[in-house]
Amino acid sequence: MFFPLSGSLKRKMGILAIGNIFCLILNMLFSMFAATLAAFMGDISKAFFAVLNPLFNLFWIVSFWSVSLTFLAKSKNGG
Repeated sequence: MFFPLSGSLKRKMGILAIGNIFCLILNMLFSMFAATLAAFMGDISKAFFAVLNPLFNLFWIVSFWSVSLTFLAKSKNGG
């Protein structure tokens, strides 16, 4: 996927690294939130997070990677 995109390999790998760090931070925050909520709500929150976690990940993955890939895409107007 990286080869058809314009830009240097360092820039491409930098964007990938930023995305992975962003993912790690969001997943850690979400798991801390889930553990805190589970302490208050009990086992019912496990079902809630089983549905919410994939949706949450889908939203940030699609938005982050679509925005980050625009930095590497070639412009159609040449500018």
